[in-house]
Amino acid sequence: MKKKTLSFMLAAIMTVIVCLTGCSGNGQEQQKTEGGSQQEQQKTADSQDAGTDENGEIDIWAPYEETVTLTSVKSDYSYIAYPEGDDIDNNLWTKTYKDRFNINLVNEWVSDDYDTKLNLQIAEGKIPDFVRVNATQLKQLAEAGMLYDLKDLYDIYASDDIKSFMEYDKQSFESGIFDGKLYGLAQLHYGVEAQYDFVWIRQDWLKECGLDAPETMDDLVTIAKTFMDKYGVYGISAEKSLEYLNLLAPGWGAHPGMWVRDDSGNIVYGSTTEEYKNALAAWAEWYKEGMISPDFITMDMAKANEDVLSNKVGIMPYYLWWGAAVGQDYVTANGFDAIYRPYKIPSATGEPVLQSIYCGNATYIAVSKECKNPEAVFKLINFYQYIQSSESQEKEAELRENLTKGSLVDTQANARICNPTIQMNETASIYNAIMTGDASKLTPNFLVSYNNVKAFIEDPDAHPEFTHGYCMYGFEGSTTTWVNEYVEKGEYLENVLWAFTPEILIKSGATLDTILLEGFTKIVVGDEPIDYFDTVVEKWKAAGGEQAIKEMEELYN
Repeated sequence: MKKKTLSFMLAAIMTVIVCLTGCSGNGQEQQKTEGGSQQEQQKTADSQDAGTDENGEIDIWAPYEETVTLTSVKSDYSYIAYPEGDDIDNNLWTKTYKDRFNINLVNEWVSDDYDTKLNLQIAEGKIPDFVRVNATQLKQLAEAGMLYDLKDLYDIYASDDIKSFMEYDKQSFESGIFDGKLYGLAQLHYGVEAQYDFVWIRQDWLKECGLDAPETMDDLVTIAKTFMDKYGVYGISAEKSLEYLNLLAPGWGAHPGMWVRDDSGNIVYGSTTEEYKNALAAWAEWYKEGMISPDFITMDMAKANEDVLSNKVGIMPYYLWWGAAVGQDYVTANGFDAIYRPYKIPSATGEPVLQSIYCGNATYIAVSKECKNPEAVFKLINFYQYIQSSESQEKEAELRENLTKGSLVDTQANARICNPTIQMNETASIYNAIMTGDASKLTPNFLVSYNNVKAFIEDPDAHPEFTHGYCMYGFEGSTTTWVNEYVEKGEYLENVLWAFTPEILIKSGATLDTILLEGFTKIVVGDEPIDYFDTVVEKWKAAGGEQAIKEMEELYN
């Protein structure tokens, strides 16, 4: 059912927002700790070479006296154009690691089929010094005893920035802990705020019809029917995966595709709840009344988007990045006056609507148990974040610019910890600058975004490429406005499934979701009555859903 692709979402957001600002990356110098285990003793011995200050305390930014070699593996970033003589193994990043820390970074291999090649290497029982892994790979490596416990090194060597990020998303950080041992550093995300969904409504039609923004689901239905009567369109965009309709499901208190707890605290699948059954009943009525296209069961998302572009519908449930995915082409085709604007998902029950929030963390940094200088990995992690921070812009602007030029920064994905506060903090700062006209406190990168949106506001039809930024923070009622309200009021619900997926869902999750999708589609188009919902749920349970519930309880209870 609901499957958000975080990488696409962030890529869309980053077309306008360059995530190169954040907290200070300097970090406080920290004391060594006493340790009795063999690993702690080895760590202490290694730390002697990691650099100390004049007081004899460890300096996490100090270079090694003797060259330390770290091995890793990487994806093939074939889209990056390197300066003459450079490549993925030898470039400004690797040279800076050597100059600044005396660390020699060596890639054992580079592949355009990263996960497959890494899985083969894991099966052989040998990994490089540090590696980017997914949750399944992390679990395999931890159970095989192949990983270094990073807990003590994290306490000493992680910069203040990194620790603040982990504290912000403590749940993702703790998902890398097994039996009290920190085997994986969550690489985090650019903020759960990027997951918020909206109902987008065509503005010129809303104005011409003299209608206000929807406060309830009944209001949304009224808007849809008015558009249908006045413009000869259908009411609300939908497509065959039910994804667009599912974005409205929280209006009924439903969270399809997400694992939730019922009133008794039991873990249940959100697509099998009574709340979702109520949503399906409403959508079946919408279909019967022509509010949903009769062809939606043959329409993929691209075709549904085409109907928006060609003025066949005026309401579209969609993600935060409408401006990037649909908006630019829409403004080009229909002009600014017809632009869609975002509104909160309205309630069908009178209760507050809680947004569905999924685990934003997909990967971890893991260190081999055989790594001779595991603390050196933290130097790379800390430095990556420093280059993303405003401090590097102030102190080493030229280096920062060169390290991030032409997507070169992507080559260091195996040392990246994302700032999970970036989305909310920085979009809010741009929004405030636009509202006040004072951009004096914006960093250079966000000043570019500010200027782009100002250009759009002055002449939108001449700059459709900046539609996304405008929709995010260009006016009161933009997505930034709504997102901040959701966060401040705590109007969201987190998926119980956080990082680790039950084995049955890895093996049969797609089959289980197909059972639900096929059955629920029959209900929406009227081929089956609403009570057929219970039959579909029973089929789902028999095909592995019951086992999925059991495994979820074992994992998360």
